[in-house]
Amino acid sequence: MKKVVAALIVLMFSVNVFAAETKTITVDDAVTKAFNNSNEIKKLQESAYLTEQNHDKLLENFYMAGGTEAGISAAVALTRNEIDSALSLPNITSQKTGLKITISRYFTAILSAEADLELYTKQLEIEKKELVISAVRTKLGQMSKSEYEGLETAYNKNAANKTAKERAIADAYTNLNTIMGTSDNYKIVPPDIRYEELKNTNLVGYINTALDTNIKIKQSLENYRAQKYEYDITIFDDSLSKETAEIKMNQAQRDLEDQKTNLTNTLSSNYDDIKNLELAVKLAKDDYENMEKQMKIKQTQLQIGKTTQIDVDKYALEMENAKNDITNKEYEHFIKVMTFQNADII
Repeated sequence: MKKVVAALIVLMFSVNVFAAETKTITVDDAVTKAFNNSNEIKKLQESAYLTEQNHDKLLENFYMAGGTEAGISAAVALTRNEIDSALSLPNITSQKTGLKITISRYFTAILSAEADLELYTKQLEIEKKELVISAVRTKLGQMSKSEYEGLETAYNKNAANKTAKERAIADAYTNLNTIMGTSDNYKIVPPDIRYEELKNTNLVGYINTALDTNIKIKQSLENYRAQKYEYDITIFDDSLSKETAEIKMNQAQRDLEDQKTNLTNTLSSNYDDIKNLELAVKLAKDDYENMEKQMKIKQTQLQIGKTTQIDVDKYALEMENAKNDITNKEYEHFIKVMTFQNADII
């Protein structure tokens, strides 16, 4: 009987361990899961299917109607159907690309938060050591009790804040599960980021190309063409219906121009941000090299008794924070470049 109970305990423990097992997940895996779980993408796919199914019927209506008023309506309906069909596949593809950028940004945000938590924990460890030293100094009369209590209150507040940071990271993983439609325990795999400066770009030429390939601009352009086509071929019964059609056509034209302006401004701003980040990364790396030199000096000072271990530890933590800041800048650069290089979906 004891053996059976022991076996059951082992089995229960094994099940609990298995249930709490943490799986690793890459950006590509997360994108696939999120893509399959996206209601927006499902609607796009369904719309593309329905558009394809309706085409033959609309084509038949067009031929049957001839040159009558009904024929004009049939021509408009057929034109819009063919526009939707032409844009449906690029739209779905752009959704997946946009999803990859979004997931990559989310991954780097979580990685930054986890690194921040790790450094915060090290900072608390140093503060705890300093608090112990302060307690001794208080007993020796070298520090007032009220000053010590102030340090203790500050430490306790910082320690409590660690819990908030841990909860924020847990919430981020929960939200990631929601996006993917899963409920597993995941540990994200850092994306393969090899920091390289973006080559100097002929920005005007790049923007002009983007204006021709951007999916939103294509949609706005086709919508304007459809509205103009409808205005040009419709036989109006009264001035009000003609004015209404003209207003719709002009609205579509303004929407198109706004899309072009927004894309131009976004790409220009994005490019400036990338170049500013590259300069910031270079300066931060130069500063870090200087910190490495200073660390060697501090280690020598420690050996000859001119500084303390805790001071060296504090400087080492400063270096880790500086290195983490470089990593965060490289993450941001990675996302900015990915966005810039996919100008067709901005």
